[in-house]
Amino acid sequence: MKSVFLFLLFCFTSQVLSAQTPDKTLDSLRTVFETLKKEKVSIARDSLMIRTLGDMVYEIPAGDTALYNEAKRHFQQLLATTQWNKAQAHYAYMSGTMHLFANELYSAFYELERAMLMFKEQKDYRNYLKVNNKFIPLISWNIIENEIPRDAQQRYLQYIKDALALPQVKKDTAVWANIQITLAGYYIFVLKDYEECYRNAGEVIQLIEKKNRRQWFDYYYISKLGQSLSLLNMGKEKQGRAMLDEIIAVCQQNKNLNEAKYVLSQIGAFAGRYYLEKKDYQNALQLSLLGEKNANFLNFPYYNNALNKTLYQTYKALNQPAKAFIYLEKVKEYEEEAEAKKLNQNFGEWQVKYEDEKQKNQIKTLENENLKRANERDEWIRNTLLVSLLIGLGLVAYVFSNNRQLKTKNEELKAKNDEISGAMFKGQTLERKRVASELHDNLNTKIVALKWRFEALDTSKYSAYDQKVLSDFVQVLDDIYMDVRLIAHNLLPAELETQGLPVALQKLLNNISNRHIHFHFLTEGVTQRLEPQLEHELYNIALELINNILKHAQATQAWVSLTQQDDRISLTVSDNGKGIDLDQHINGVGLRNVRSRVDNLNGRVQITRQSTHGTNVQVDVTL
Repeated sequence: MKSVFLFLLFCFTSQVLSAQTPDKTLDSLRTVFETLKKEKVSIARDSLMIRTLGDMVYEIPAGDTALYNEAKRHFQQLLATTQWNKAQAHYAYMSGTMHLFANELYSAFYELERAMLMFKEQKDYRNYLKVNNKFIPLISWNIIENEIPRDAQQRYLQYIKDALALPQVKKDTAVWANIQITLAGYYIFVLKDYEECYRNAGEVIQLIEKKNRRQWFDYYYISKLGQSLSLLNMGKEKQGRAMLDEIIAVCQQNKNLNEAKYVLSQIGAFAGRYYLEKKDYQNALQLSLLGEKNANFLNFPYYNNALNKTLYQTYKALNQPAKAFIYLEKVKEYEEEAEAKKLNQNFGEWQVKYEDEKQKNQIKTLENENLKRANERDEWIRNTLLVSLLIGLGLVAYVFSNNRQLKTKNEELKAKNDEISGAMFKGQTLERKRVASELHDNLNTKIVALKWRFEALDTSKYSAYDQKVLSDFVQVLDDIYMDVRLIAHNLLPAELETQGLPVALQKLLNNISNRHIHFHFLTEGVTQRLEPQLEHELYNIALELINNILKHAQATQAWVSLTQQDDRISLTVSDNGKGIDLDQHINGVGLRNVRSRVDNLNGRVQITRQSTHGTNVQVDVTL
């Protein structure tokens, strides 16, 4: 009866709200929420409270952070206590929608995808499709703004196809055409499947030709542009260019239409980029300038940035550094602003991930405590049975059965621990790859750009002293570039992934040997690749010990050896330096890191100061 009352209360309120102003609607929702709070805790009550909070969020006026935070606080309090299995999914959907309203697209993309997958896992297809409909437009933004990771390409493609399969989408021409154009763009820009792009764009053209073409001007000619770019990329240059010129002519005849300006801006962004990649710089310049001229009315900074990149690279290729520099400044300004937004939004994502991990760890802790209590109980039963052995064969059979169940549980637990360990290793590897990529592709690119700016300065009027200062500064930038490059390489060396630990260590020692210190490398008995996790841990241990030598040892010679005997692998690092002060450095950060990594491998580490001079560190791990 209580559940029926809650349901009727919710339905009645929903009907009344549709006829009210936003302020009254928000007040009514608050009244419903406060009424529900007084009801007895139940899944039915919690689900209605969460849905009511979601409705409240959509009624909050833009910019009212206090109200939004209040709703968020109530939501989080419910999440901590509710047993409703869809609560997390609704929270992610609400959070993603708010990020979308605030134009925080990275966070919106993360939260909406998270909500969509949770609803799908729960087989709640109504909410899954509702979230999917909000998520699809973000894929178009992601295509332009970011490079789609290979492992995500098919996943995003399936999201688009799922949206096209919705009955309500098929009935709405505008929504269907927009998603179909997104799919065509995905094929041409991400999957490089030009025939599929041509076919999907053709379906939009075919539908619009049966309707009022002027009413659907932008949809029609954007689809034509997709076909033109597909023909160009398939090598049908003459046919593709003729279609492109036809689109430009029609848009210029209708130049007062915002839809025509939008199409011309897209031609500048995408056709200009095509000709730039073909090194046809005149066509690239002509089309990009046409796009820039018509893009001013758009409030899409990432489109303008795509045009600015093309114009910068085109002017640079045409040896017009002054004009190239103007567009480079615009690109850098956008990227710095976008990166700051991305970092702020990533912080929010990290908080969500932290809360998820915290909850999982709490569950795991409870499971481990239950398992520990079960083991203690089983041990007590086992001891009791041993004392009472004479009770009979029946009790012996019980002990046997109980032990077998315990063994199965332990095996399952070991398998789970192995799985968790593997997942952690995979996650660390992916994170190292991401950080290495960020250092190499982002930071080093900025350093090179900065160096290029300084090298482009006219120093003819500088004094000899100023010229030397500038030269020294450029040399420092070179040194920074090489240091960052070495750090990025050492985070996850390619040789370690492809050729194994001995080759990676040899390459490392070759890179750091110099006139101040020479490193020797010896390997013996290592004939096959080790487990990837073991290779990574041993490499990081060697890196830590080598770093200690470079920082503290004052050595001129150092030796690294890797040997394998039967089921044991040994890593030894020694030097002829001043020798370690065991009392002073034994608890230093570097050696603590080494001991921690060795403990993770269930290995043993021995550190000795040699009788004459130098330090010897030996790590032994059983395979």
